[in-house]
Amino acid sequence: MGKAAQWKGLASLSRDGSARTAEMLVQGLLHQLRSQPMELYVIEYCAKECPGLKEMQAACVEQSLRRGSESLRPNIRDMAPPDIFAKSAAMTAALAIQWARISGSRTATIPYRSLGFLDEGERLFKLYTDAPGTASERCVSVVDLWAEHLKLRTLYRWQYVPR
Repeated sequence: MGKAAQWKGLASLSRDGSARTAEMLVQGLLHQLRSQPMELYVIEYCAKECPGLKEMQAACVEQSLRRGSESLRPNIRDMAPPDIFAKSAAMTAALAIQWARISGSRTATIPYRSLGFLDEGERLFKLYTDAPGTASERCVSVVDLWAEHLKLRTLYRWQYVPR
């Protein structure tokens, strides 16, 4: 987080402000890492198992993707450290790829293609699709696979509660 706090985009903030913002950015990235593989699975599961919810699902997923693409705006991009920004954009691109595959519309992938994040999103999506195991096993393994690929593996560790 110290490296992120030193990013020139955060230089206009106080030392304390840049440290808090850097921590928020890194924590946000880790939250995205933990949650996005599950979102990919839920999108897939809902489309397959609940076809009657197709319109509702489209509205929800497209709204989520719009919110995600808002983070691609230049003022956000300039403030965030490039490494954090690129990793976040790649994970959101994987989500857009999943939706494009399910919906048949490539519109969701356009912002990521135009900014150069689609290839990395496709690599993450392939890690997701190639992961073996049950749904719950895959959700954990995909987090680890993505973390290894994005060089985030040292930033977390799993803690299992004994039953």
